[in-house]
Amino acid sequence: MTDITQICEQLKLLAINAAIEDARTGGEGKAYSDLSERYSELITQTTAYRRMLGSASKESVRELTQSLLETRRRIDELAETVSRLTLPAGSM
Repeated sequence: MTDITQICEQLKLLAINAAIEDARTGGEGKAYSDLSERYSELITQTTAYRRMLGSASKESVRELTQSLLETRRRIDELAETVSRLTLPAGSM
């Protein structure tokens, strides 16, 4: 996630630089204006992807935690069963 955040920050700086160049050239440098717009679109898309990945990561962690808890429960049940099977016959 840190890489995506850094990319967003770099894109923001590039968009600002392009907007400054556009203003400096008095709008004659249409390429700078177009570039600034494209950078802004990339920022929007990248931010959306970052949010989607964050949600997916949280959901994955939640699912993994549930799986681990279920596995732990089953191990405990198995240990209890093994314990009962290995007790001497008269101790039950």
